[in-house]
Amino acid sequence: MNEYNLKIVISVLAGVTFAFLFILLALLLPVDKVDTVQKSKDLQKPTNRLEKVSKSMRENAE
Repeated sequence: MNEYNLKIVISVLAGVTFAFLFILLALLLPVDKVDTVQKSKDLQKPTNRLEKVSKSMRENAE
């Protein structure tokens, strides 16, 4: 194989490897920030009518 084709093959393999790595990281890492944000919103007292309605709907849905 000439040098140009070898560079293309190595580039494609590196791209596939990094894509696979990032997909695995996205699937395996826990997502705690969403839970933390949700808990902090539940602890805050609703300040306006829309927040009160939203909170009551979430509580009734559970």
